[in-house]
Formats: sequence, C-alpha cells, structure tokens
Amino acid sequence: MPNVLVMTNVRRILLALLPCVGALAAAARAQDTVSRPVPNVAELQRLDTVLEFIRRRNAKDYAITAPNGIDEARYVAIGGIEQWITIRGEDRGNPVLLFLHGGPGDATNPWGYAGFRSWLRFFFEG
Repeated sequence: MPNVLVMTNVRRILLALLPCVGALAAAARAQDTVSRPVPNVAELQRLDTVLEFIRRRNAKDYAITAPNGIDEARYVAIGGIEQWITIRGEDRGNPVLLFLHGGPGDATNPWGYAGFRSWLRFFFEG
C-alpha cells in the first residue's frame, strides 16, 4: 500500500501547481493570437511580381536552345533506388561531365546553374 503521507503531499503539490499550469496555458494561447501578423496584400502582390520576373528571367537564361542541345530530367533506378538525374548541354557531341554531390537537396538549383552555365558550352553535363 502506498504511504498515505506521501500521497497527501503529492496531492497538495499538484493542487498548488494547477493554477500555475492554467496561467501558463492561457498566456501561451494569448501570445499565439497576438503574434500572428496580418498579411499586407499589397506587399505580397509586389513580392509575387518580383518572383514571377525572376522565374521568367531564369527560364530564359538557363534554357538550352541549341539545335543539338539536351535538357532532360527524370528519375532512374540506380542500385535499386530511384535517383533524380538531369542531363544538360548545348551539344550532344561534347564530352560528358558527371557532376556528383553529396546532397541533400539540389546542387544545380538556379543559383548553381549561374556558376555552371558556361560549362554547358564545352561539356555534356549529367
């Protein structure tokens, strides 16, 4: 049987802490509703305009338009695991440059393409 004195002390401590827990929960709820900013629609529309400009510019700047060029991307099974590959180059006759990175993520995102774009004239990147 549990010690009656211990159980009585545990009950007193829990009852003493109950108002504190309630006050903390109420404060957290109040802070949550106050900290949410109201979106500024005009600023979001300006941001959308800028992002659309960047998307169009990147699509134009990074497009492979050469008649013998290649720009493909797809999943392939390598060692039984689906892997994402991209194959890009301005001339399919150029030597292949295999670019491996340790991940995670995409090493050839628009910022990466800016650095590697000039290589596509001389190599077939895969």
